[in-house]
Amino acid sequence: MRTFNNAIVYLSCIFIALIYGCDYESYDGPLTLDIQLTCAEASDLANTAFDNFSNSNSSNLEENCLAYKAALEEQLVACPEAFDQISEQINDLNNCEYDSFFQVDFDNETFLSIDAEAHIGNGQLTITGKRENEEFVIILYETTEGTYQLGTTDADGNMNTASYFPDSASNESWVSVNDGNEIMGEITVSEINYTNLSISGTFNFTGVNNNETKSFTNGVFINIPLTKDNEFFALFDGQEYIDSSIAGFLINNETTVVIIIFSEIDNTNMDFTLDVNTTPGTYSLRLIPELPRAGFTANRDFYYYADGTLTITAHNPEAKFIMGTFEFIAELEIATPQSYTITEGHFCINYGQ
Repeated sequence: MRTFNNAIVYLSCIFIALIYGCDYESYDGPLTLDIQLTCAEASDLANTAFDNFSNSNSSNLEENCLAYKAALEEQLVACPEAFDQISEQINDLNNCEYDSFFQVDFDNETFLSIDAEAHIGNGQLTITGKRENEEFVIILYETTEGTYQLGTTDADGNMNTASYFPDSASNESWVSVNDGNEIMGEITVSEINYTNLSISGTFNFTGVNNNETKSFTNGVFINIPLTKDNEFFALFDGQEYIDSSIAGFLINNETTVVIIIFSEIDNTNMDFTLDVNTTPGTYSLRLIPELPRAGFTANRDFYYYADGTLTITAHNPEAKFIMGTFEFIAELEIATPQSYTITEGHFCINYGQ
């Protein structure tokens, strides 16, 4: 027994010597133990991280996505019985290597799509979110930022709608339409970014299917890729210029953009020429060698040079999309008449396609 006690004293002395030796630095911080979370605790953390992810904006989307992914990975360890489901959620995040998403809650679950897109054409905005065979489609007869009602008919007979298709290959759907007079939801288009060609907003609606209803809440779409049809408008000596075709293309080894708007009514056309690297801003249109330039062809014999301004409001050379406004006087002294006045002009053009 004495031998055992001596051994304890000896070991204690060694321990004290190690603690107070010259090379030892005391630890002032808290003692951290590696304690595994319970499944309930890990699930709560994942839900909180998901709420943050759901409320993301363009500035914190990636950060919140990575935090949500880390929380799911902790949940995966704590809840092995839900391994397949949680693994699928992690895979759906695509390593957070994206900057847009579309999601909405229904049936106590969340639909999250990283395969979403939007398109503006024919006075209509269409937003689509897809996940495997499931699909959401929102159709608005509005193409600007704002808040709009779903399910009611406007003065022109148009109705904004939101629809959910559980299987896009079937005819089953939940649509925000009741009798055409009842508001069945709302969508807010918070941002249309023509420079980055993206759109963001929120929505909610009640879907109807064979007299049954389903609520779709907390809908959000952030930085959804946006495309837009060609569009042109101008007043020509006070009258609307009726275009028949719009063409945009690249010349000079793709360093120069040329836009031509042709009218079959009077066999005339307008044209714009600018450098492919032209940035948003206001530019003078003059009869000078520098770009940008513009002009008006009255017939095959007379070309009128533009004297006025061109304002580029958005230009995405990578997507080959340009948007702007303009006004100018098209002048040619040797012709009759000597000038034409072009006002209230604006265009959105996809070139080089």
